Amino acid sequence: MKIVIGVTGEIASGKDTFTTNFIANAIGKRIKRVRFSDILHETLEMWDIPATRTHLQTLAIVMDQGFGKGTLTHAMYHRITYDDSDIVIVEGVRWMSDVEMIKKFEDNYLVYITAEQNTRFERVKKRHQKIGEENTTFDQFVQEDSAPTETDIKRIGAIADFTLDNNGELLDFQTKIKELYDKVAS
Repeated sequence: MKIVIGVTGEIASGKDTFTTNFIANAIGKRIKRVRFSDILHETLEMWDIPATRTHLQTLAIVMDQGFGKGTLTHAMYHRITYDDSDIVIVEGVRWMSDVEMIKKFEDNYLVYITAEQNTRFERVKKRHQKIGEENTTFDQFVQEDSAPTETDIKRIGAIADFTLDNNGELLDFQTKIKELYDKVAS
């Protein structure tokens, strides 16, 4: 039976690090990483629009407003359903409709990754994951952190099966990830 793990967390909390390290612990299991942002990136790329954080957030909102609440969630549900991996990690759970979708799968877990806002801002400045991120001011970061696509995250975190604090050293976070892997996937 397929295990579906939904991962939520604020911008730069460590979702990508969680997934990378979770996969590194998997021996003999087929694991697939899917991200809500993959669908958004693919769409922006087809339209030749830069994949900035603002464009990604705007597209997610426009999809919901134009095609109905949960449009992106519905697209993700199909990606997961037709995947034959043992474990599917769904990165970027942002809305309650995403949680409801994760819960449709029989063997599911919701993981909340959390870190302080200042820590996350410093990570954004260093990682260069989105176009122009390295030039983001703290005020811009705070504004992006409170965008409509980010407002449900704390609420989702409050109902998560697991919460991992990522304010410390990387090795500490990796230990927490290994412990969680042993609980859900071994």
